[in-house]
Amino acid sequence: LMLASIAKTTLGASDALNVGCFVVTMLFLASLLLLLREPAVADSSIVVGSSPDREGRQSASGTAGAQTEGASGESSDVTLQGSLRTAEFWLVFLVAFTGMGSGLVLLNHVGQMVSALGGGTSVTPILVSSVSVFNCLGRVSYGVMPDLLAGRVATPSLCALNMLAMGMAQLLLALSTLPALFAGSILTGFCYGGFWTLLPCLVMDLFGMSSFASIYNALTLAVCLSSFLFSTQLASRLYDRQAESHPASRGGCAGESCYRATSLAMAATCAAGCAASLALRALARRRRARLMGDAYEPSELGTSLVQAQYEQCE
Repeated sequence: LMLASIAKTTLGASDALNVGCFVVTMLFLASLLLLLREPAVADSSIVVGSSPDREGRQSASGTAGAQTEGASGESSDVTLQGSLRTAEFWLVFLVAFTGMGSGLVLLNHVGQMVSALGGGTSVTPILVSSVSVFNCLGRVSYGVMPDLLAGRVATPSLCALNMLAMGMAQLLLALSTLPALFAGSILTGFCYGGFWTLLPCLVMDLFGMSSFASIYNALTLAVCLSSFLFSTQLASRLYDRQAESHPASRGGCAGESCYRATSLAMAATCAAGCAASLALRALARRRRARLMGDAYEPSELGTSLVQAQYEQCE
């Protein structure tokens, strides 16, 4: 995408390069579907939400305490092939696609946003520096929050809150004033940095560490796809359309409507990402309840011992 943008700017290349980059990105995404046809390894491809191995726990002990120990020590590691068969993977993919795509639109168009609202040349460096600083603060803050709120707030809930804040930032940008641009850009930078910290936490919590690198790199395709669809295509095309009806004296677009439609569209995608985060939270809670239910379910050995004691008393 970067090479296509440079070629289009310097050489005046056609949109065929953008189409080619989109095709390459979609081929990478389609390659994930090919993994669904490969058989997963039985020992390491435990499907998320599956029941623990009862036979291993029963052979070790038939008591409830041993079963609880077996459930708490159960490995939930999932291979890349196994994760592609779960709803959790595609929900995380949607969260990354919508949340990070909104941040990339701002990062790639912040200079034109300032120019469209009549900001001077000195405003852009200040705004870019502010976004960079709060991007760093977002990464640090969301790196600390899961540890401070462990056991009280799950990672999908933090994703939903971060997505809600990103949607509010897009609504601020839709106001199309310089103060709102500063406030929305700072909040967008903070939330965008937070997503880069929450994404690996989600992968670790849902799929384990055995195939962490493969699953995480597969999910980064969502960032590439959102960059192309939202930043390169949607925002640029809407900007060019507004530039035809609201041209600036030096070229480009001038006025409050240049990026308003883009910001509203990004706010709508953030609503979809928030819904995906809440669905991910519900699936994680259901999985935890299933594991706890299996942990305290009486084993056959324990049931037979209780029945034998009951018959002896009679």
